[in-house]
Amino acid sequence: MGLQLEISTSNEWHVLKGSSQYGPYSYEQMISMLQEKTLFGFDYVWSPHMTTWGALAELSEYSPDRIASLAKKNENSKVFIHRSHERAVCDWRAYIHNDQKFWKGKIESISIGGALILMENPLLLPGDVLTIHIPSSTNMKTPFNAKGEVLSKRLVKERVTHDTQIYYAIKFSQVQPFGETQITKHIESITKGDKP
Repeated sequence: MGLQLEISTSNEWHVLKGSSQYGPYSYEQMISMLQEKTLFGFDYVWSPHMTTWGALAELSEYSPDRIASLAKKNENSKVFIHRSHERAVCDWRAYIHNDQKFWKGKIESISIGGALILMENPLLLPGDVLTIHIPSSTNMKTPFNAKGEVLSKRLVKERVTHDTQIYYAIKFSQVQPFGETQITKHIESITKGDKP
C-alpha cells in the first residue's frame, strides 16, 4: 500500500547526481531515499510537471513541513524512519570544528542521538565528522562536548556565500556523560511545558 497523500503529487521523478541521471522513481521511493540519506536536498531532480531541473530542497513536494505531515499521516509506513530518541527545541550556543576549521553555531533542537545546528558554513557535506562544544549558559550548568557526523543539510533559497547560515542535521557518535544528563533534563523540562 502506498503513502496516503494530502494532495496529488507526481509519481515520476528523475535524480541527477554529478553527471549521471537516475530514475524514474515513484514519490514514495524518493521519500524513502531521503529517509535513508541516499538523496539530499542539494540533489537536482526533475519530474514531467517541471520546466527544468531543480534542487530538491526548493520543491514544495519535499519541504520539511510536508514530509513531517506525511510522516504523521503515514506513521505505520515503513518508508519513514522513526526517531529512536525524544527531541526538544532549544536555543544553545555551540562551537564546532572539524580539526581544520572552527565555526560558531546555534543548536535549535537536540536529543541524545543528535542535533539540528544552524551554522555559517555551506561547505560541509553528509559524512563529515565534527566536534561540537556546548558552553555553559543560564540553563546549561556544565559545558560538554559531543562528536557527530553530518547526516544532511538544509539549503536556503538565497545566494550561498561563505557566511550563509545553513541547517545541519548531526548524528552524535559520542556525548560526554554529563552532557547526556543535561540533554535528558532539558528534554524532560520541555515535555513538562517549561520554556527552552
